[in-house]
Amino acid sequence: MARFTNQAQLAYRNRITTSNIAVGEILEVLSAAKHAVVETYESYDVITYVVSLVNSGTTALTGLVLTDNLGAYTLNEASLFPLQYVANSLKYYVNGVLQTSPVIASQEPLQIEGISIPAQVPFTLQTFGVFMAVGVLGGKRGTLAVLVYVLLGAVGVPVFAGFSGGIGALLGNAGGYIIGFIFSALVMWAFEHVFGRKPVVQIISMVVGLIVCYAFGTAWFMFAYTRSTGPVGLMAVLGWCVFPFIIPDLIKIALAYVLSGKVRKYAR
Repeated sequence: MARFTNQAQLAYRNRITTSNIAVGEILEVLSAAKHAVVETYESYDVITYVVSLVNSGTTALTGLVLTDNLGAYTLNEASLFPLQYVANSLKYYVNGVLQTSPVIASQEPLQIEGISIPAQVPFTLQTFGVFMAVGVLGGKRGTLAVLVYVLLGAVGVPVFAGFSGGIGALLGNAGGYIIGFIFSALVMWAFEHVFGRKPVVQIISMVVGLIVCYAFGTAWFMFAYTRSTGPVGLMAVLGWCVFPFIIPDLIKIALAYVLSGKVRKYAR
C-alpha cells in the first residue's frame, strides 16, 4: 500500500491559485511472484518457471500483459538473452484449472498478452448465518429472515461481504451466490415441511441447500462474467468459486447444526 499527496496550480485570467491538498492511499490488489521449479540447473537445461498472479480485489482484471526479459543484458550495445522461450510450453491455470493459453506477442523479451485474473469470491460466514437462521427459527421464519437480509443489502445497507451493499452487489459476478441464500433457505424449509425436524433431515437439508446455492451462484457467475469479460468454462468457475469453499462450508454446516440445537430453545 502506497500513500500519495496531490496538489495542483490552477490558472484563470492570468491569476494563479493553488488547489487543496488531496491525500490518499493506492491499494495494491495485484501481486506477482516467479520461481523456478528446480533450484539448480546447467547449460542447455530446460527450466520450468511458475509465475503466480493474485488478484486480491473485488473486480476482475482483464487484458493484462506479462513481460519477462529472460535475464537479458547488454554487450557492445546489443541485447543478449541467455534464456529462450520453448515454443508451445506455456500452461495457463486459474485456481488450478487449465485454461486456453494467452497470446505470445514476443519471445525476446517474452511478452504474454490477454491475461485475465478473476476477482476473488470472498470467504464469509453468510452461509453459516443462513443455516443458523433456519435451524433456530424454523423454515418459515428462517427463510423470511434470510429474505430480509438480502433485501437490506439490496437497498444499500452494508451487510454483504466487505461491508458492502446496494443492487450492484447482487448484479455483480458473485451476486448469484447471495440470491442463492434464499433458495438454500427455501430448500431447508421444504425438507422441514415434508420430513420434519429430525437431526438427519436437518443435516441433509443444509447440504442440499448448499448445493442449490452453489448451482444458482455458479450459473449467474458464468452469465455475468461472460457478459462483462468473455466466455468462461464451467470447471474454471467451479475452481474459482466452489471448490475452495466446500470444506469450509461443510464445517459451517456442522457448527450450525450443533449451535442451532442449543440456541433453538431460547427462540420464541
